[in-house]
Amino acid sequence: MIENASASLKLWLYDVASKTSTPFITQGSLRGVAFRPGHSTITFLTKRDGDSGTSLYEIPLSGGEALKIFEHETSISSYEWGPNGERLVFLATEKAVKESALPYSPVIYEENLTLRKAFIVVPGNEIAAIPMEGHCYAAHWNSDGTKLAISVAPTALVDDSYMKQIIQIVDADALSTVAQVAHAAKLGSFTWSPDGERLALIAGADIHDPTAGRLLIADISDGSAKSIIPDFKGQFESVEWVDDKTLRFIAAEGVYTTVGTITSNGKKLQRLIDNENIAFTSFSAATNGTIALVGSTSQHPRELFIYDGKNTMRATISNDWLSEKKLGRQEVIRYKAKDGLEIEGIVVLPVGYQEGARYPLITVVQGGPEGHYSNG
Repeated sequence: MIENASASLKLWLYDVASKTSTPFITQGSLRGVAFRPGHSTITFLTKRDGDSGTSLYEIPLSGGEALKIFEHETSISSYEWGPNGERLVFLATEKAVKESALPYSPVIYEENLTLRKAFIVVPGNEIAAIPMEGHCYAAHWNSDGTKLAISVAPTALVDDSYMKQIIQIVDADALSTVAQVAHAAKLGSFTWSPDGERLALIAGADIHDPTAGRLLIADISDGSAKSIIPDFKGQFESVEWVDDKTLRFIAAEGVYTTVGTITSNGKKLQRLIDNENIAFTSFSAATNGTIALVGSTSQHPRELFIYDGKNTMRATISNDWLSEKKLGRQEVIRYKAKDGLEIEGIVVLPVGYQEGARYPLITVVQGGPEGHYSNG
């Protein structure tokens, strides 16, 4: 009998040279996996028996037992190591204060919310709270570990998370805010340039833009942010710096995804991977230029792919049982709206579909510009 259980995440290691996968952490469920700089170890977040909340664990790359190296009084939401791998910044909610005299705890939507705060710590030493008003969403170190970029909204309300996030630049030693990027629009991910002078951020064009899909460069010295390619007919979904003048990105163009590079002034965009059959969602590049990507197709959910500079290879088969199943053919369709605008859609044909035969149709309508479906 199949157990109706919640999803769990395990950790496998993939060796690019030998093209082999090895199960590494199979106990419980984990997230926040990271290589610890300057250490031959991997760290991750999980909650194991006896833990009061989600804590930080570490395991050598050579294998062995994972050990808890840090816990907080509340669960750790996210973390990031500084460049030398000694201190880290982490986000955690404040400890809730129970004020009700009732014998039960009523849950009232968006009332009595606890704020998520940012902290710095060297595991085993005293925790330093970063004094900052509001609810924190993400925190990233610059390349020399002297500053942090932290996104924060006035409250933990959903509306504020969408519309009122700004990026505060914090001196990591003085724990003081020294600058801010207050681009009035929805905010997605952001990342430091190697020289620490700029941030690349995915955000809305302005307060009226319904989605965070523009690519902007923010100057830390004055807090200004500018879209570098405002006429791009797509949505940027992930970005990282290659060097101080070049960025690598994943973008959605219609129902397809593109992996490419763009100069920080937006003048030169180059598509590296333009495969209509694979929908990529995230990537990580090695120093030698090899890129690991997560992508799906119409025939399988997300898997690991490797791009070697010329070719894209599927590296893992996580659900080999799918090879025994017959799946309906998936196609991209296009049609004209009443005003002449071309609209894309995806149709999944029934297994055994025959041209000319009539079949029932189930429609899933995308109701707005905040999202889209990819051909994966």
